[in-house]
Amino acid sequence: MDWLRSPGRLSTNVVRKLFCVSGFTITASSFILLSYVGCDRAMATLFLFTAVGGSILSCPTFIVNILDLAPLHAGKLMGLVLVVVNLAAIGAPMSVGAVTYHGSSRAEWTMVFYMTAAIYTFAGFVFVTFGSGYRQSWAEVTTGDIKQ
Repeated sequence: MDWLRSPGRLSTNVVRKLFCVSGFTITASSFILLSYVGCDRAMATLFLFTAVGGSILSCPTFIVNILDLAPLHAGKLMGLVLVVVNLAAIGAPMSVGAVTYHGSSRAEWTMVFYMTAAIYTFAGFVFVTFGSGYRQSWAEVTTGDIKQ
């Protein structure tokens, strides 16, 4: 990312969106393909490995993006982001359990994989549409913020 952000290449905004969308696209595609492999363990493992790889590709985007937006408020923003992430981590197994409660059939797991792909697709769309890699106006340092 830093090499791409170096002077004369790409802006921080473009690099953050590029890595986010690339990672989310790989992950969503892997989950959709995973729903078609049936009981082939090798292919299922390959697609799960690829999905995790896509997530790892997009992880630095939202972790470092907080520093891009508001360096002075990064700790507070990271705390807020982690609250939302942990709520999603609590809700994900509950929603999977609700979908697969009746018998854990292949059709139910296909629905889980498609829901996961839809969430990644929606999140990527939201980040590309509303996300930014630029410092926000509300996060600018003013003379009243500096303590002596």
